[in-house]
This record gives sequence, structure tokens and C-alpha cells, in this order.
Amino acid sequence: MNGKSAPSSRHPAAGALSLRVSFEGMSAVKASAGLLGAVWHADVTDHTEADIQVAMPSMLADQAGVLEQWRVDGDVREGRLGPALFRCTDKLLFVAISIDEPLTGQTRDIAGAAQQAYAALFEVMAAEGFAHLVRCWNYFADINQEQVDQGGVLERYRLFNIGRQAAFEASEHSAEVGAPAACALGTHGGPLTIYALAARSEPRSVENPRQVSAYRYPRRYGPKSPSFSRGSVLSDAAGGHVLFISGTASIVGHESVHVGDVVAQTEESLRNIVTVVAQANLGLGSEVFSSHKLCYKVFVRNPADAPVVADTVRRVLGMDMGEGKESGEATDMVVLQADVCRAELLVEIEAVGFA
Repeated sequence: MNGKSAPSSRHPAAGALSLRVSFEGMSAVKASAGLLGAVWHADVTDHTEADIQVAMPSMLADQAGVLEQWRVDGDVREGRLGPALFRCTDKLLFVAISIDEPLTGQTRDIAGAAQQAYAALFEVMAAEGFAHLVRCWNYFADINQEQVDQGGVLERYRLFNIGRQAAFEASEHSAEVGAPAACALGTHGGPLTIYALAARSEPRSVENPRQVSAYRYPRRYGPKSPSFSRGSVLSDAAGGHVLFISGTASIVGHESVHVGDVVAQTEESLRNIVTVVAQANLGLGSEVFSSHKLCYKVFVRNPADAPVVADTVRRVLGMDMGEGKESGEATDMVVLQADVCRAELLVEIEAVGFA
């Protein structure tokens, strides 16, 4: 593997069920117990030790890519079912799936691939006895490209939503209230790639009063609404909590705002995240989480915008430069280049917190 090892961006705390995550510029998956899943984000998807690979280059640091690792304490069991690789404990399940889009003539079928991938995910959950989907990550190429479909011409993201919702309905999982936290980003190529975390205990979904719930968007955004909540909180009997904040952009109500202004879009995205954190704390009855203590994954459409987006995140959240960090690289933040699910949006930010 080419490229230098970069300092890791990790949150030291473990949350519910000892779950934790790290983002590193490492060339190899660390060989230790407790690995639930490893995802390699890079322009060249050649990391054979990762469970799944995503064609998303890392920004701001001298590294070949970003290795995302989800870990727990204790033993982990691994298996395969159809196209799905999974690892689980007795309480948590990680599933990774990559599916090439079927071809109808010369037309790629992202809706069919989404339905197939989510059907495979729900099959693993049912087989292993995990009833609750907590967090999903969805990555595929040309997310904003318009494509001819039986219903006319639709953006590929909207076609993806059709297939995803069909799988939710077929498996009798809620695509509305109680839907998982999620994101959907455009890659530089490759298959439809999804990975997900599921649990035996039910998470608490979180919505944002500044925004219309995504599953209740008006029809102008597509024949089927996106199937996700703005966030979810997973808790355990020992008092541990994990907050998953979905991919969050510069949207107020259901409208994109600050079109063309990447700094204002970043600030608005962070206002939305701060609101989701507040709503999560309201549900928990105390100030469990702080937006200043989350681990952030930032997606930037235009590579030239990466430094100013990173600086804006640091400024708004009051992040300190960590020892060994390069200029523009904040503690507990990684920045990746990706297309956002609306063509006018320049940045999307997701976060996870442990308490």
C-alpha cells in the first residue's frame, strides 16, 4: 500500500455495548479481537484487508486513504449469507454488501440493486435475530445523474430511494418513523456499496424540528421519499449511549439553502447537527452529548473546497488542532471527496458520539 501512515482520528470513549470507531490512514487492518467491520475509503479501491471498499478519496492529509474501523470488546463471530459479509456479537451486527447494478440494455438499474442489497441486509438480520436497523451507509456512482426509467427520467438518487423503500416494505421494516440513521453519497465509481449496524435492542430515532422529516418530503423530491431518520440513539442497560447523526446538509424545512456558498452551507449543516444533538439529549433527559465532542465525517463535492470546509467546521465547533495534525485537519474529523444527494449541495456532514 502506498502512502504514509497518518495520525488517527478517534474518539476515545466507548458507547453502548462497548461500540467505538476509528478513522486512520493505516495500510492494514489492526489484527486484534473485537473488529466488527473495516471500510477503506480511497480513490483507488485496492485495500484487500478491508471488508468493503469505497471509491472516495481522502482530503487534507498525506495518506493513501481512510480506514474506518468499528470495534467492540470481546469475541466477534463472522459469516457470509449471499452477497453479505457480516460480523456480530450477541448484541450488535455489522453487515457489508457490494452489488453491481443490473443492466437493462445499456441502462444501469440502481433501484434494482438497492432493493437487492437491502433484501440481503434484512435476510442477514432475520437469520441472526437482529430486529433493529440502527445505521446505514449507502454509496454509489453518479448519484446526481438523470436516468431513463419506466416512469420517465429520474435522478439516480431518486431511483435508489424507490428500490430501498421497496425492500423496507417487503421486509416489513419501517421506512418512516423508526427508520435508521443513514446517508447516501456519490462515489468515483464501483458497485453499489452499503454497510450497516443493527442491534437486538431498539434505538431511539431522532428528528430535527428545523427540517421536514426526510420520509415526509413532498413528491417533488421523487416518487418515494428517503427512508431514514435524522439520527438515532442506541443505549444499553449499563448506561452507555451512541448517537448516530445521519448525513446532514444545508436544508431548512425541505429546501436547499445558501446555494453556491460552501461556507454558509457548512455552517447551516452544523446548525442542523447541533439541533439533532439537542433533540437527542432531550430524549435522554440530560446533556449526554455535545456537538464539540463528536467524531465527524465530512463529504465535500469539490476538492478545492476541502480546506475552507475543514476550517469552517473547526471554527464553528471550536475544535483545537491536535499534536501532529496538519494545517486544516481538525481533531476527530476526516474529510472525503464525494457527490452529495442534491446537485446544488456542496457539503454533507455526519457524526457519531459515544457516552
